[in-house]
Amino acid sequence: MGTCLRRGILLLVMLLLGGCSGASLNPSGTAAPPPGPAGPSAVRLKLRLPELEARSNRGEILQVVGGKMKPAESDIYQRFNQLLTWADKFRRLGVRANADQPDQAELAYKFGARGIGLCRTEHMFFGEGRIPIVQRMILADNEADRRAALAELLPLQRQDFYGVFKAMHGSPVTIRTIDPPLHEFLPKREDLMVEIAVMEATGKGGKALAEKKALLARVEQLHEFNPMLGHRGVRLGITYPEISEMQARAIM
Repeated sequence: MGTCLRRGILLLVMLLLGGCSGASLNPSGTAAPPPGPAGPSAVRLKLRLPELEARSNRGEILQVVGGKMKPAESDIYQRFNQLLTWADKFRRLGVRANADQPDQAELAYKFGARGIGLCRTEHMFFGEGRIPIVQRMILADNEADRRAALAELLPLQRQDFYGVFKAMHGSPVTIRTIDPPLHEFLPKREDLMVEIAVMEATGKGGKALAEKKALLARVEQLHEFNPMLGHRGVRLGITYPEISEMQARAIM
């Protein structure tokens, strides 16, 4: 893209969004200042970006998209929408968003995304009330207990996928089955070691201490030097096919 075209696009965007004042583009492709004390030798862009105004403008766009403000009430949103409308007439590329929750998918669609390029299902497991269920699944030492935990997750996953599909209004959605290292869902190893040391030092033992030690043993068992290349993704699905089975049922 030529320098002149890049500068022209910059000026257009800033003018539309109310963030540029007193700048023009001369035939040489440089931004020329308006007549004034600076004189013609000061070739530069004069951008006014008051922090408070900029923050307010960004907030207005989100409020309109979120349905908390009418489009007619926000001048900055009308300018933003006009810019996107012009772009839609000429663009040749589509836009897909990263969205892991129904509310994220809905917001992405309102901003013009027509599909989800990556839906990271492991992020769904961090929802309210789900971590204890996921932890029971990870800590299960047999398939029956693991399937019992997965049965609790199934309706939650199904609800998530339904919300994402509905928000996309038939646009394509690319789903990635659970991918993170399993130890990410468990307490940190260092924190558990400290808790166990404190319990032992204060004479607190019994069942609580035994449970903490069992949890630490499982965390150390799952710990990996390089989780990015470790037991995750397809490899995790091969080891525990019931996890992928549950997710497939939720999607279908």
